[in-house]
Amino acid sequence: MKIFAKAATAMIATAACLQAPLSLAASDDGRGWYVGGELSYVDGEAELGNLYKLGEEGVGFGAYGGYNFTNWFALEGNIFRSTDLSDERENLYRAEFSGLSVMPKFTVNMGSVFGLYAKAGPTFVVYTEEYDDYRGRGRYRDDESDWSEILLGVGVGAQFNLPNNLGLHIGYDYVSGKLDETWDSRDAVSRRVDVTLRRVSFGVHYQF
Repeated sequence: MKIFAKAATAMIATAACLQAPLSLAASDDGRGWYVGGELSYVDGEAELGNLYKLGEEGVGFGAYGGYNFTNWFALEGNIFRSTDLSDERENLYRAEFSGLSVMPKFTVNMGSVFGLYAKAGPTFVVYTEEYDDYRGRGRYRDDESDWSEILLGVGVGAQFNLPNNLGLHIGYDYVSGKLDETWDSRDAVSRRVDVTLRRVSFGVHYQF
């Protein structure tokens, strides 16, 4: 957790220092559609009852976009997927997180270029495990198990406007809660999974 706090603080401070050199990039009132892509550093935890707990870090890829109703309020959607976060657990071939969120976003503008934002809203989270062939107390009916649920996610970060209708953001997103087994399979490792997902993201978007 400390590494995420330090990384987010350092990147936001760097963004603030860049405000002056970018002041010539001032745009209009900021209203309208925007869409972009992002790269994120992911810290994911998944606890399958009393059987097993995964806690790994990796990389995530995603896309985001939304509509700015004013220069301080927007509705933003985000979709992302992590790379493989599996560890040395026997028979676990792959483990990954994915998510889809739609959140109202509030921005405090420090000038025409730089601003700080906060957002919160529903986040559909999916945790997926893929297995090698398993024999023991039985065999998995499928080679994959999925857990999913709509949870409350929150995010904070910094954003600023660039020339040519470009913008970027540096953000920290957090979501935690219980996921239910998606296909209600009796062969799933666990019927419910407790997950915590943290992401530090860097994104670039185009403002229409």
